[in-house]
Amino acid sequence: MRLTAWLVAMTVVKLILAACWGWTNDIPQTLAQAEAFLHSPSVLRPEHPSIFPLGYYWLATAPLLASMWTGLSYAFWLKVPAILADLAIALTLRTMSRGGAWAAFLYIVNPVSFLLSVYHGQLHTPAAAGAVLALWYAERHRRMASGVALALSASVRQHFGLLILPLMLASRTRRLALVAGFALVTLLANVTLIGTYRHGIMASPVWAYGAWGYGMLFLQGPRLLEWCGLEGIVEAATGVNQLLQVYGPKVYWGWAAVFLGWVWRRSRRHEPADPWREGLVFLLGLYAVSPG
Repeated sequence: MRLTAWLVAMTVVKLILAACWGWTNDIPQTLAQAEAFLHSPSVLRPEHPSIFPLGYYWLATAPLLASMWTGLSYAFWLKVPAILADLAIALTLRTMSRGGAWAAFLYIVNPVSFLLSVYHGQLHTPAAAGAVLALWYAERHRRMASGVALALSASVRQHFGLLILPLMLASRTRRLALVAGFALVTLLANVTLIGTYRHGIMASPVWAYGAWGYGMLFLQGPRLLEWCGLEGIVEAATGVNQLLQVYGPKVYWGWAAVFLGWVWRRSRRHEPADPWREGLVFLLGLYAVSPG
């Protein structure tokens, strides 16, 4: 009970800080998307293809409605789902045999969680919470709930949907319930956006080259070196940057293929299934290979 009280107290501290800390440029961009979604139904039509599933727009628009009703800032309300998702993840970690009290404590006080939730209002965090719950339910053989949780996660960030394969291969019983829960919620959460798949937009990675990762080093590093007095660095790096900008999205698809092949090979060799390990390998690899 003391740990639960501590986790809740830290969540309250985060909510208080969220009201007075600043925000990144992503929050005004998300506000523009929420306003378009709320006031212009045309964003749901195939001629205006969406880059995100519908769950993302629900999470982006709900804070706008809350801001209109309460008078508090949109930035604060956008941070609330991420902060509450941090609490859900910490409470889940506390109940795991490989987690426990220390894992929950270290997660809730992690400075990265403050950066992403309290400052950035990152919607990746609710998606991650859904994936954590999906794995937690799978451990307890609650297949339908696991599929529903993973589908809700993927309705915010598409790439979490690939975790359905390790969950299926780890399930020796009731696979149909797992797949049915996942498929039904995925369909319902995106039924108004199905037409956008024809354009290949929602099935493509969302990225901005040079925003972070090694793409940022290749793009901004030469500029910094020239500013320090070294000549010709930017010109020498132009070819690499152009190559990554053209073929960068294929890196994501390549990693997805490698990951799915690795999981399938492990199952064919009858190696013990571990969806937690496989999920972490997938996400760590995704961010490691990402050029943007």
